[in-house]
Amino acid sequence: MAILYTSKELQEIVRSLRIKPKDGMVTTKEAAAILTWRAEHEQEIKHRYPESAVRRHVELGNLKIAGKKNKVANLFKFEDVFELPLAPKRGIKPNIIPPRIRLAQKPQNS
Repeated sequence: MAILYTSKELQEIVRSLRIKPKDGMVTTKEAAAILTWRAEHEQEIKHRYPESAVRRHVELGNLKIAGKKNKVANLFKFEDVFELPLAPKRGIKPNIIPPRIRLAQKPQNS
């Protein structure tokens, strides 16, 4: 569960990370840095979040793209990054077909 931060606290955290949100939005790299900070300060976990973790949150619908920096880079509201769960569900749900079970025949003693 995400911790509730005041707007002043959010600004101080972002400033301490040396991130300057443009129109209240951050890039994927900056969002990953915020998640890394949250893991360290909220859960006391030393883990560096890669940009792919932010993209995974977008795939799962936890984070909405707020704008585009250019044709490739996405922008996110930095307040939304603070409301994300720290660990997205791992992997893609596989379409599992149960294996056929073959019962081995017992050897016949002659």
